Amino acid sequence: MLDLAWARENAVVIGLAGLVALVVCGRALLRSASTTSGAASTIGLAIGAGVILGLGLRVLTARTIGANIGGGGFMFVGLPVVAVLTILAIIGAALTGRSEQGERQ
Repeated sequence: MLDLAWARENAVVIGLAGLVALVVCGRALLRSASTTSGAASTIGLAIGAGVILGLGLRVLTARTIGANIGGGGFMFVGLPVVAVLTILAIIGAALTGRSEQGERQ
């Protein structure tokens, strides 16, 4: 079994590092000249799916009374929402890539 004791001990540091990486990458993307609103919305959808998935997995792995109800709710509601957001992000990325290729030609 995978031992994640180091992750529990350093959860705040890991979370802050992820937040800093998200902010830095987001700012770099928004400052780039080739960024369109389609790319920004695609990234927003992907980030939303990741946040929902992360919070849902946190509930699924909770060791408290009543976590099974939240876990079931996540399985019935959260996973389909994540799937829809991911599909929309993929479609948006494909459409943004095609429109950028058309502008270059």
